[in-house]
Amino acid sequence: VVQRLRHAGAHIVGKTNMHELSFGVTNVNTSYGTTRNPHDPTRTTGGSSGGSAAAVAAGIVDAALAADTAGSIRIPSSFCGVVGFRPTTGRY
Repeated sequence: VVQRLRHAGAHIVGKTNMHELSFGVTNVNTSYGTTRNPHDPTRTTGGSSGGSAAAVAAGIVDAALAADTAGSIRIPSSFCGVVGFRPTTGRY
């Protein structure tokens, strides 16, 4: 995916924080710290891909890649007030 994005002219900024093993709804990461919601740092970003949602919500990036185990894109995007897209099963 990254190779295709680069080929299309995208600039890869870096990696974002996520819930360990991409499985959780709090985005608490004991190794790298908990990702905070950019709209209210006392709140969680939710989901395992909360770092991606937080980066978009904070305006650091225009778009981000994420993994969706069981709402891991949709939960953080809703918590952070951005759009999250999960393709239909079989289309990714």
